[in-house]
Amino acid sequence: MFVRVDEPTLQDNVVFSVNTNASNYMSLKLANQYGLAFESNVSGNYTKIQGANASIESQQFQKRKWAHIAVSRVLDNERLYLFYNGNMIANASYAESNLTFTS
Repeated sequence: MFVRVDEPTLQDNVVFSVNTNASNYMSLKLANQYGLAFESNVSGNYTKIQGANASIESQQFQKRKWAHIAVSRVLDNERLYLFYNGNMIANASYAESNLTFTS
């Protein structure tokens, strides 16, 4: 997915979200505290992966510049990966049941 920031600083925004209710959702976000993040809550099982504070500078969300962002999950080793312009900026483990919607 490509995003473009039109403000001088990175603002808190939800880029993409899928939800059925308050306890069943997945979202890809931008936030000025940590840059890029993915979080989910499936039946009360919460998972979050985010860029570190130091990564905001290296992520360079510059005003009116396009950036490619992505989140990927690998089922074999149950890991989530965050990417900014093709570079992995964070990874974390998860339980597959925490990222599976059934309804």
